[in-house]
Amino acid sequence: MEISDPTYQPVFLIDGCRSPIGKGHPEKGIYRGLRADELVVQILKALLDRTGVDPLRIDDFFLGCVGQHREQGKNLARLVLLLAGLPDSIPGVTINRLCASSLTALQFAADSIRSGTNQLVLVGGVEHMGHVPMT
Repeated sequence: MEISDPTYQPVFLIDGCRSPIGKGHPEKGIYRGLRADELVVQILKALLDRTGVDPLRIDDFFLGCVGQHREQGKNLARLVLLLAGLPDSIPGVTINRLCASSLTALQFAADSIRSGTNQLVLVGGVEHMGHVPMT
């Protein structure tokens, strides 16, 4: 598809943020007492505060997560939205593509905008190495 094509829908990244990288043993690290969902909620709230995006304009949330078990199980994206107090009209999907989970979440989000399905979406990724077994 060429940019001169009238059906072409450009996609823009508005902002991005991440948690600080923690050091230390999983049982002694700085995030040992914080669940994965709580960590994403903090980041999501900070991002929305910083950008001033109206939550009522958000069409969807794509969240990459490899270890979808224990606290990272079920549909973590949907849980994070609810815990963050965002409108329950925002759907969320958790994507597991191993080491490319967050990149795939970003691609799905961009594709949903290009197709005209969505206009404003959130994208994220989470992996709480100290809380889920990696063996």
